[in-house]
Amino acid sequence: MKNYNPKVEVKIIRSILDGKRVIRERILGYISKAHFGYGPTIEVFTRVLQILKKAKEVPSSDSLKHDIGLSSEAKETIKSKKVFPFKRIGDVEEALSILEKHRKARIAIQGTTKILKAITEESNPDKAERVFEKTLFKLHTASKEGLAHGKQQVEIAKKICKQKFPNLIKTGFSYFDERTGGFPCPGVVVLAAPPGGMKTTMMISMANHQFVEEKVDVCIASLEMEKDQIISRQTGACAKIKANSIRLRCMTSKEKRKFVNYSKFIREKEIEYQKRFTIYSPEDDVSFIQLMNILAPFKYKIIYIDYINLLNNDDSQDDWKHLREVTRLAKRLSKKNKCTIVLLAQLNEDTGKIYYSQGIRQNADNWWRWYCTQDDKEAGYMTIEQPKARDAEEYDFRIGINVKYLNFHDIEQESSKVTISSTKKAKKEFKDADEDLDMSEEDF
Repeated sequence: MKNYNPKVEVKIIRSILDGKRVIRERILGYISKAHFGYGPTIEVFTRVLQILKKAKEVPSSDSLKHDIGLSSEAKETIKSKKVFPFKRIGDVEEALSILEKHRKARIAIQGTTKILKAITEESNPDKAERVFEKTLFKLHTASKEGLAHGKQQVEIAKKICKQKFPNLIKTGFSYFDERTGGFPCPGVVVLAAPPGGMKTTMMISMANHQFVEEKVDVCIASLEMEKDQIISRQTGACAKIKANSIRLRCMTSKEKRKFVNYSKFIREKEIEYQKRFTIYSPEDDVSFIQLMNILAPFKYKIIYIDYINLLNNDDSQDDWKHLREVTRLAKRLSKKNKCTIVLLAQLNEDTGKIYYSQGIRQNADNWWRWYCTQDDKEAGYMTIEQPKARDAEEYDFRIGINVKYLNFHDIEQESSKVTISSTKKAKKEFKDADEDLDMSEEDF
């Protein structure tokens, strides 16, 4: 069984070489080498890409007929007088869908073959599982919508000018949000602090604001803590219940009501907004690819991963190579899924660098770094440094710390006085909801 269509592939090649500009741009903006399965068309397309890289323009079929780098079979494909370029975009779209179908079929068959070999010949189910996950990843990400030429660039420019709101997600820290606008979407953000630097607290503070105030789908993927620990921290911080009371399970009846009511408040907001606030804590080790395969179908707008160093290294790479690869894949998948991926990382307090990999920083759009020392906790505020801010200013700013409730909040940048928090509206809504929900001590 052939998992390719020679006629369609040849017609696509002829449209690239001799078709109208709009047709050529649409095709080149979508396909990759993986979309071809017929030997001669693979050869021609590879040659076209080589010429494009050097000359920055697409060659014609006449010029390729005399190209000494092509085989006679490939040249015959170009010379065919029975095949003409596409004239209508609708026909191009149909042809591209055929190529995409065959591309996926080839990937699935190759993956299945490797899986069966790993199970039957090598007796290695773990390898079979890794191959399965990577096959799914390829199926989801191999399509290419990357190139924008001439007319497309103009259309993109017009689209940008018509946007009423930028593609940014606010954090809940008003100074940063007003000056920078928020985190880029799509984009990759790294939050780095030393062990004990309240990284999880930072994540929960922002995630809660982004769901309640910005009304976006949020997911916290915690590889370090159980779901009940994340919920305890989130609820305690937002409902203002002492963290120690929750940890020791010695809450008063009033605190218990507030604790449960806040969870009900979040659920009510899910129904009202038709959005999700998900906490995911996998029981087994997961790789980054496995994690994204699980989360991608839910179309979250922002995904937090706590933390990157705990992701399973399937290929047993050196730590620095593995973490660099994770951020590279995060970059690709944030674009593919049109979401922001926030990676929490361990910071070396002595050097100010991320443990194991500077590649994490290189692939990030934004990087926040802080230390949260004991002096900071006693003073009630700390400084956020921004060593990386793509397309934005790099500046330091301060936020308030509340150790008792384990949360962060806004403060004035000129002094340490606390200002009105950007989540004041959410807290008021929760207070109103708390009064409406009737719970007695018997419920506990």
